[in-house]
Amino acid sequence: MHPNSDMESDFNVLGGDPEHISIPGPSASKGELLETLQVLQVQMQWLQAENKSIKEENKTLHADKPKQKRCADTQHEVSIHEDTITIYARKYGMMVEMFPSSELLNKKCPVSPTAFDSSKQYVTAAMEESAFLDELYHHFPESLHKVMESSYFSDLVLKSIPNACANEIKKLHGVTGDIFGLPTKYFTNLQYDRVSLPEIRQLLGVTSTSNVVYKIFPPVLFPKLIEDKSLKTVFGNWELLV
Repeated sequence: MHPNSDMESDFNVLGGDPEHISIPGPSASKGELLETLQVLQVQMQWLQAENKSIKEENKTLHADKPKQKRCADTQHEVSIHEDTITIYARKYGMMVEMFPSSELLNKKCPVSPTAFDSSKQYVTAAMEESAFLDELYHHFPESLHKVMESSYFSDLVLKSIPNACANEIKKLHGVTGDIFGLPTKYFTNLQYDRVSLPEIRQLLGVTSTSNVVYKIFPPVLFPKLIEDKSLKTVFGNWELLV
């Protein structure tokens, strides 16, 4: 209920309007003057209550304003470093962590974190999280550390990583033909029926064109396309590294 509702009802009883009061003339009776005085008193109370309500609303607005300003200032500060964050985020996704946790990206690095290159980083979940943050803060330059707890930072990082991966895959499409001595169109044309090509099936270890099953470690990852069940020579195909 509005704090002035009772006073407004008093005006209704008195037949008055809080904004329009008729002041009686010199010939008015004592009763009319007393009635007008009563209305003026009620109006004064009504105005005081209204003024108090406005002051309370202003206090609320004033309290919220710094928060909005701080939020805007933080976003502006991060946006200044947007290009730098994007560059380091792309490297981070390709060389460190392709699928980082959005929650951990916003956490502050512990004062004494578990070293990311320590053998103890996987002993407990807490140590694993600590090591993750240690590596994260080591990767991004110190000039960005003060903005790394903002959601704007994590959103930009999570947006930059898949963009970087997509860009690298696109580049790979253009050179895969040269790597394996095959026509470039086999790989640059995404709609090309590669399964129908014996050379491609040999690289992927696919024996059927109708029931295609891909191996976790296809022959292309082994030297001379010879699979090693012990996986000792997996990723040993030097052609992929040239």
